[in-house]
Amino acid sequence: MNKINQEYLAKWQEAYDKLNKKQREAVDVIDGPVMVIAGPGTGKTQLLAVRIGNILRKTDVFPHNILCLTYTDAGAAAMRARLSQFIGPDAYNVNFYTFHAFCNAIINENPQYFGDFKALQHVSDIEEIEILRELVDKFDDEHPLKRLKGNEYHDLDKLKKVFATMKQEQWTKKYVEEKYEEYKDLIMDPMTTPYFYKRNSGENKKGDINLRDINNELNRYTRMLGAIGELENYNKLMISKERFDYQDMILWVIDKLSNNDDLLAKYQERYQYILVDEYQDTNGSQNSLLFLLADYWDEPNLFIVGDDDQSIFRFQGANMNSIIDFKEKYEPREIVLTENYRSSQVILDNASKLIKYNKDRLANQYDNIVKDLTESRSEKSVYAPAPEVFAYLNFAQEEAGIVEKIESLHREGVPYQDIAIIYTRHNVVSNLVKYFTQKKIPVNVKKRVNVLFEPEVEKLLNILEYLRIESKKPHLGEDLLFEILHYDFWGLSANDIAAITLYCRVKNNDEPEAEQYIKWRNAMNDMTSLKAAKVSEPEKVIAVAKTIENLISEVYNVTVQTLVEKILTDTNMLHNILICDDKTWKIQLINTFFDFVKNESAKVKHLKLERLMEMIDIMNLDGIELPTYQIVNNDGGINFLTAYAAKGLEFEHVFIIRTISTLWENKPIRSNGFNFPPTMTRAAGNSEIEDERRLFYVAMTRAKNYLYISYPVMDQKEKTMIPSVFIAEIKNSEDEELKITSVDDNKTIAYTAELMKFAQGEAKLIDDEWIESILENFKISATSLNKYLKCKLTFYFENILRVPLARSVAMGYGNAVHYSLEQFFLDINRSSPRSYPSVNKLLEYFVKGMEKYRSHFTPKEFENYTKNGEIHLKAYYETYQKEWLTPLDYKVEYNIPLTEYHDVPISGKLDRVNIYNHHISVTDYKTGSYQSYKVQPPSDKNPDGGDYWRQIMFYRLLLDGDKKHNWNMREGTIDFVEMDQDKFIQKSFAITQEYLDIVGSQLVESYQQIKAHVFTPGCGEDDCKWCNFVARNMPVSSLVSDDEIDISEV
Repeated sequence: MNKINQEYLAKWQEAYDKLNKKQREAVDVIDGPVMVIAGPGTGKTQLLAVRIGNILRKTDVFPHNILCLTYTDAGAAAMRARLSQFIGPDAYNVNFYTFHAFCNAIINENPQYFGDFKALQHVSDIEEIEILRELVDKFDDEHPLKRLKGNEYHDLDKLKKVFATMKQEQWTKKYVEEKYEEYKDLIMDPMTTPYFYKRNSGENKKGDINLRDINNELNRYTRMLGAIGELENYNKLMISKERFDYQDMILWVIDKLSNNDDLLAKYQERYQYILVDEYQDTNGSQNSLLFLLADYWDEPNLFIVGDDDQSIFRFQGANMNSIIDFKEKYEPREIVLTENYRSSQVILDNASKLIKYNKDRLANQYDNIVKDLTESRSEKSVYAPAPEVFAYLNFAQEEAGIVEKIESLHREGVPYQDIAIIYTRHNVVSNLVKYFTQKKIPVNVKKRVNVLFEPEVEKLLNILEYLRIESKKPHLGEDLLFEILHYDFWGLSANDIAAITLYCRVKNNDEPEAEQYIKWRNAMNDMTSLKAAKVSEPEKVIAVAKTIENLISEVYNVTVQTLVEKILTDTNMLHNILICDDKTWKIQLINTFFDFVKNESAKVKHLKLERLMEMIDIMNLDGIELPTYQIVNNDGGINFLTAYAAKGLEFEHVFIIRTISTLWENKPIRSNGFNFPPTMTRAAGNSEIEDERRLFYVAMTRAKNYLYISYPVMDQKEKTMIPSVFIAEIKNSEDEELKITSVDDNKTIAYTAELMKFAQGEAKLIDDEWIESILENFKISATSLNKYLKCKLTFYFENILRVPLARSVAMGYGNAVHYSLEQFFLDINRSSPRSYPSVNKLLEYFVKGMEKYRSHFTPKEFENYTKNGEIHLKAYYETYQKEWLTPLDYKVEYNIPLTEYHDVPISGKLDRVNIYNHHISVTDYKTGSYQSYKVQPPSDKNPDGGDYWRQIMFYRLLLDGDKKHNWNMREGTIDFVEMDQDKFIQKSFAITQEYLDIVGSQLVESYQQIKAHVFTPGCGEDDCKWCNFVARNMPVSSLVSDDEIDISEV
């Protein structure tokens, strides 16, 4: 029965005639289950559309009897558009859905079955996190996922992924536990265990079971087992909140279809033909739904198309087992498409060479599936070279080399739109995008950004947080105020802000302890104070202060929406945005945030500032984005794409850049976080690297004729970079070792100079005279020396300006532990006969210390940290109590206010001096986690040595200059008062003259630099508070001109 209009039939026939033999087979075999394995560039999208047209031509079904399921909305839209070319408007009667949209349609069509569920609302990201937090709050102290220290909600994302995986695969707690026991039996069995001694070791003989390794392996699953038991409680909480998630939607539909024959028959009879695209990206529950719909028929008209080698979304729940399940269940007609219409044969051969390293492939499991791709283009390139691999000296040379190559191609007549740069992360190409943009070369890039991390919105959020703090208790937000005053829209100079900082750090000893420092708000509103502080433009400061005071007064008088509007207008922030070059993008950011505030306000009657900032904290802590897309779209531009976004596209010239191991196969794995036993999937043991190899394969097969792969040998700090293993896999073993590709120095300099026009920040220091007056009484401590060596900018802001710092949980907890140990060892000194107090006394002192520093904690933090400290201090007591009477005496919190080393004034306070007959040792407590690099002496990798090692050597220099005692310090110990993997760590250092000379040199050189007012550059680390502060708030200029750059300094 021909239901296609003659006008479109000719177009369909034309498309059909162009199909190759295998494609026609996939189109012509209409009835029964069909499985098509379609490699890259084999024309599967066209195939699906032509097949639907053929179904309508040859059968009596109507368009609405056809169901086509795909992975994304964009994929469904693209397929419908392709089909409309062949059947016209009837394409809109064919049912194109994603799996979730299909389930939603079933629910909406059948309120009599889904009435209970229709009352529920889809859970938002924030609501989901709050439900997970409520779940965690109910864990008892023995729960494997209970955290008493740090972020108690650290595992929320892992919990969320475990629950999603269990729902997607329809795994029950009982099923997972059975699979765990199955795996446990497997590795405990001498016949099947991979854990055995490979040589004689003590009482263990070669070939004996290694129980230690087995226990370590099983311990990896402890947290997973704790997580799966919480799924039922999570589901109950969701229902109690009248919420559901995407996985619930599919499970509801599966449940109702499975238990209502009439409902199931309705859809089985409606959909006579079912097609599924990108089948490799489906998960277990989606497969179950599909099988339910198809199982009415002995030979269902079920057509799937996919490619196991392009399964790159496993981290989102895709399950490659789906293809195997389909094959084994239906024994379908199998068609493998291998004729490639995109790439040259040499590119296909190299891609094939790469993907064959994967063990988890259909081609390895089934002899009849052969997937070697062959070039079948009607017009083959006259010259199609092998993929070229380039090794560059460093990041800058790699980028400059790519720029040089692209500019050369363009001069030869290659349009920019025929060029694509493919990478793993957007930050890899940020410099290249900046360069091409500055040079007016068109680019196409679409980047998802988190609005909350963009500078304009960060400024808005910091102001809101400051208003929240100050409206509750004045003067507690001074650490935030320092940064806020640097925002460009106030128009204040950095020197004036520094002057206020210094003025407010002067103590007034006539005031009570809490009020000894002058308050910033008071000083900023007082002309006399500003003049005393030597502020150059006091009128501007007072104007800003008045604006801030007005905003604080409005917190409880206007809605949050109105407060945001007032910040934008009253501070001059909006005006500054509207006159900048990229105002469109910045307005988009502000609007996205403002829409979020409006939407949240609509959900509750009165959204308060406190609640808004609580929500923002949750979003930041748990990685919930407020997304928008930064789209730079220029006709004829160079295409910048992540490897994921590149799937389905093709380009004449493809550059795969920064192919180093840490960005490809060894990048942070997007796993569930909690390991499921390998007995639960068919995937090979090394599945993560196979996933990344598939991604690289996808990137390679985007190229038509020219493929360039590059990597840097070193980063900008001259750290050696390891090239991706995928490069070695596509190179022939007989190939010579790659030589470094040289880039002309002048071109690298020119490239770097262009980027310098985007220089983000330059610290503006206070006048030398002021710095000199501050340094008059300056003394270096171990902490300040470490700080200066690590980041000069941090030292400047925290030790010279002494910017107010917010109280932290870590600081309060550390102080409480130090206090408890100080009092405990004082008791030992006071005892007669000499003895140590009970563990209860130690815990009593700790609780008293926690009370002393309660202001550092929220109530929940206080409760958790108190429990955590009691657990660790009790274990600490049990571990070390027998050693505490060995020293003859102790000095605790021993203070040396001033001494000198080679004319450098130094000072410090030692946690504990242990006094013996002829020598002493020093113990320094640490309550943070053990980090090995901090306790390492100097090495080739770290010639300066670790901070804690340096601290011990510094104490020896300090004690040598102390005139009160003639002590001989032989060693020092860093004592970690927190267990690391169920054991305490103490690192002791013998004092050597070599080490003392090294630290002495560091001390003298640092002091000389400090006296010379050298406080730049900063460390440049991504997580450095003060380097980021300077980059955000102290711009050099919007763009500097060429003649302002000294090329010799590049």
